[in-house]
Amino acid sequence: MRACKACGVEKPVELFADAQRAGDHKRPQCIDCRRAYDKVRLEALNRRRDCEEFRAKRRVYLRKHVRDTPASRARNVRHVVRYRAKYPEKALARMAVQKALSSGLLVRPEACSRCGSSHKSRKGYSLIHGHHPDYSKPLEVVWLCVVCHNEEHRAEASKLEGEVKHGQSGDRSLCLCGLAFPCGEGR
Repeated sequence: MRACKACGVEKPVELFADAQRAGDHKRPQCIDCRRAYDKVRLEALNRRRDCEEFRAKRRVYLRKHVRDTPASRARNVRHVVRYRAKYPEKALARMAVQKALSSGLLVRPEACSRCGSSHKSRKGYSLIHGHHPDYSKPLEVVWLCVVCHNEEHRAEASKLEGEVKHGQSGDRSLCLCGLAFPCGEGR
């Protein structure tokens, strides 16, 4: 038996979560008190994060210390160069769609072609991504929301893994690299 530091009630040791820093390797609060504390703390943190002042400070910090530093720009350039060298067909298809969108040849729809939802970012940008089923046809694009786009790539990856497991040669233009949007249109 052990007394909880938060509620003061004597409880069995099994009702205390493990902690590596404590002498007997158990937290001083019981699991119920710790959950209640974590819930209140998380709600306060979420309220603070939803505050426009917090987001403005975060944007300034990221711009100053993370995004707009010479090291981050160089890292981004190296990443883009490696990606285009590794996946030239994907990069060309993505650039073709970007040019077609800017020239008006392609128009990004407001809703997902699969589920019909229209996702928007906090800044109001459309989160409808262009998915390339076949990179050799760069302007044949399926417009999917973020959720459907992720599902599509997971389905393609599992299909390809299944083909490789059975000893068949899979289509190597599909991505197994683990990127969220391997066709590059989600950026």
